[in-house]
Amino acid sequence: MAEEDDIAIHRSQAWIKTFVLGMGLCPFAKPAWDTGRIYYQLCMEDAPDKIIEAMLHLWEKILNHSQEEIETAILILPTALADFEAYLDMLEILNELLEEAELAGVLQIASFHPDYQFEGILPHAAENFTNRSPYPMFHILREVSVSAAVRRHPNVEQVPERNIQKMEQIGTKKIKALLKGIWDNPEGVLSAQ
Repeated sequence: MAEEDDIAIHRSQAWIKTFVLGMGLCPFAKPAWDTGRIYYQLCMEDAPDKIIEAMLHLWEKILNHSQEEIETAILILPTALADFEAYLDMLEILNELLEEAELAGVLQIASFHPDYQFEGILPHAAENFTNRSPYPMFHILREVSVSAAVRRHPNVEQVPERNIQKMEQIGTKKIKALLKGIWDNPEGVLSAQ
């Protein structure tokens, strides 16, 4: 794996460690992280058909491994879909393919992007940062894992509102500084306890 590939994965992991785990944005992520059951796949292609091909291979990989081997997977796109609208178009295509492959209800896709913007929310609102990652990403989850996690969590419907409040408390200035730190020194983030 090239050094550029390593840095893209390390930035993604540093973002997960800082935001998803460190800020508790996803109350279900820690077990998969702690046991090394998150699979990271890079797609250095930017042609839509190549991105789709990479996603299909990733679905196959997940389904051919047990949950004890791969709990969840992330497709990282360092060179593609920089435009958020193009990213959303691809997300729609991938969700349609999931339906066509009869995998809806087996797998689901969560979306993360450097310019993520929730519908009806201003671009610079702090709450958008709950889904702003260093690169465009598609996070593949096993539906059975999501269902089990939801059953175990006492107030899952309150998670989005709590995350919005957390982002607003931290503020966009500090959030942007954290993202810059991840970009500039992901190894430092990953090695910090």
